[in-house]
Amino acid sequence: CTWLAMVLASRRRPPPEEEEEEEEEEGEESEDSRPSVFDVEALKRWLYREEGVRDEAATAKKVVRLVARSLQEGVSLESLARKANVSEGVVAGLRERFRLLASPSRTLTSRKDGSTKFVINGYETVVMRHAERTTVCVSSQVGCAMGCQFCATGTMGLRRNLSSADVVDQFAAACASEVGDGRAAPSNVVFMGQGEPLANYGEVTKAIDLLLEAFQLRSRAVTVSTVGVVPSMKRFTAEYPEVSLALSLHAPTQELREKIVPSAKKWPLHDLLAAVDDHLDATQRRHRHSAGGMMIEYVLLKNVNDSFENADQLASLLKGKKVMVNLIPFNPNVTAFDRGFEAPDLDHARLFGKRLIDAGLRARLRKELGADINAACGQLALVEQNSKSKSKQQQKNNAKQHTPLKDIEDLGWGRSREIKSRRRRKRHHTSDSGVVVVSATKTRGVVSSLALLLLLLAAGLGGGLVAFAYRK
Repeated sequence: CTWLAMVLASRRRPPPEEEEEEEEEEGEESEDSRPSVFDVEALKRWLYREEGVRDEAATAKKVVRLVARSLQEGVSLESLARKANVSEGVVAGLRERFRLLASPSRTLTSRKDGSTKFVINGYETVVMRHAERTTVCVSSQVGCAMGCQFCATGTMGLRRNLSSADVVDQFAAACASEVGDGRAAPSNVVFMGQGEPLANYGEVTKAIDLLLEAFQLRSRAVTVSTVGVVPSMKRFTAEYPEVSLALSLHAPTQELREKIVPSAKKWPLHDLLAAVDDHLDATQRRHRHSAGGMMIEYVLLKNVNDSFENADQLASLLKGKKVMVNLIPFNPNVTAFDRGFEAPDLDHARLFGKRLIDAGLRARLRKELGADINAACGQLALVEQNSKSKSKQQQKNNAKQHTPLKDIEDLGWGRSREIKSRRRRKRHHTSDSGVVVVSATKTRGVVSSLALLLLLLAAGLGGGLVAFAYRK
């Protein structure tokens, strides 16, 4: 009996090599406590105190630019440093004391359109490849305090603000991945991942400065999306008039907006539109002949904000403004589904857009990207958050039950394919009768059961009951 118990106990624990593979699949990366090289203040302190550099601010700026070029061009940092008269000692110390690249703990790639999602330190980044450009969708917070009713990330609450280095690390990781795969480095950034960018104003604007200076992106290639933090919108327009601003509006009236966007109670629609006018005026003064303007994002929720009356109200609200209405048919995530939201028919969404166009607005349905990756911006973190209270079977059922999102802020995903191939794992539990039940892949399970049965018969052990459950 003791021998039998030992055999069964050994079957309940997968071999060490399988445990290691599972950790890699689930993204348990070793922690790198070194600061990011894009933490400019830490870099300046190190240059001054340990390298004896007296003009540390200018040197830090030069070093960060060299690291960015190395990632964008796929060339060694050492060769660029020699040309820029940065000593080998500084480069060697830099590699030792700073993290030059944040390694994603998890990577998923869309079979449908090639979009790639990275999970870095618990927050998410999406690389979207278009014919004419590659855009990186970055997060500015872990979670979000805005609480939009249809957004999975909004249900998490705010966990923490990301630093400017955290934000730039996301773009840097995207550059390394694209160039490493033989593609051109990304040229555009949208702050449409997890979080409300203008609620983390200081760090987001520092990140924008780094993206413009170190990676030398064009100002108009950077877009910041906000749900409508009015004071910060006005400040942003004054300080960054060249950077694109997008508004997540989602409703044509104050009453309806308060129901689905709780922050609307703090910043009424008339104040929000005044901030929009300020931004449009600033943009128009600098780009008189541009066809640009401001993007208005509008998630279409069936029987909530998608009626033709809503379309007429939206057209009236935005009449005469130089905006592009980006219509996003809602795609239910696990949490929003529980609140009863549904996506309208695609034909109805097109008619909604046509009504706006007939009223004189520019409008389009947003192109769906990444729809076959089983996660949304913030959804993975949400699943991890609830993993202690939900069984894996419940999570599987939820994943099958819901269809993918199409909103770039809640970037939708369908069935997933991880870059690392998944291997079936054995699972063990105890039945109600106290008998150990061993679940394994079918082939290996049959071999194991026959082997144990023969051993039991040979040992003359009768009357013992060993149940084996097999599942595919």
